[in-house]
Amino acid sequence: MDAVTVKPNPNRKRSIIIKKRRTSVSLEDIFWRSLNAIVRTRNITIGDFVEEVSRQHETLNLSSALRVAVLEYYQRLAVDGAVIGGVVTGRTRVEDTLSGRDQPQAAALQLFERL
Repeated sequence: MDAVTVKPNPNRKRSIIIKKRRTSVSLEDIFWRSLNAIVRTRNITIGDFVEEVSRQHETLNLSSALRVAVLEYYQRLAVDGAVIGGVVTGRTRVEDTLSGRDQPQAAALQLFERL
């Protein structure tokens, strides 16, 4: 079995504005890129998404709540039959997704591949 190479994924503080107030969150790069992909897909701002997450998750740690929200988002995509990383789920075939015949999954796959 080949050894898995793990890239460093530093935890960085990032400033965001929620309800005209500046706050900061500490997120690893992969979570930050995933968060950006989600807000682009939903056509909302990062501030709007963070505000939504802070209302829905009962934790004082906003960074942890954001990680959970990103994970939940991609879990829903997988459950809804999205094709991620070449895995075929449900009745969707990789060829259909890549050819554009399955638009929602194609969009999800393209966003995931950019991460």
